[in-house]
Amino acid sequence: MKILAFSVLTSFALLLVANAGREPLPIDQANNRRTVTFATEGEDATSAFYYFFYSLPDEDEVSKVRMLWNGGSANKPTITDYYLAGTFIWIIERIADRRDLPLLLKGEDAPFQTVKERFIKTAPIENERLYTFPDVPKVLRLSEAERRDLTTLLTLLSKTRKPIAENR
Repeated sequence: MKILAFSVLTSFALLLVANAGREPLPIDQANNRRTVTFATEGEDATSAFYYFFYSLPDEDEVSKVRMLWNGGSANKPTITDYYLAGTFIWIIERIADRRDLPLLLKGEDAPFQTVKERFIKTAPIENERLYTFPDVPKVLRLSEAERRDLTTLLTLLSKTRKPIAENR
């Protein structure tokens, strides 16, 4: 039991260290020619959700999904990014300043404050990516939060999308 606890803590610490000074993932690197599509749905007169789907050039798979809530009339925008990274899904919840909303509504990045990070391990595959992450402990079954994250991600991926150019 001590070994398992140490392994979990070590993996978590390595994930934090790896992310602290690492280069952005290929989908988030500056000046990449990523393809961005979007979908949207209104909540009320001032509040809406925007969904962005990012793919690298010459790739037929989505590498990142962003769910953006505009914050309504009085709140900061909230962003949830889902990185589809081969052997796991990395989920990062963030907030941004309202002044950055126009940039975010174009599917672009802005200065963020990270609120929460988590990852869900998927089936192991050979490392075909240009980036790697530390090993994660074997997950026997999903937690309630992981089930909720996967349900949200699958719902977002099923939305009808439009090219981002139509949103500008």
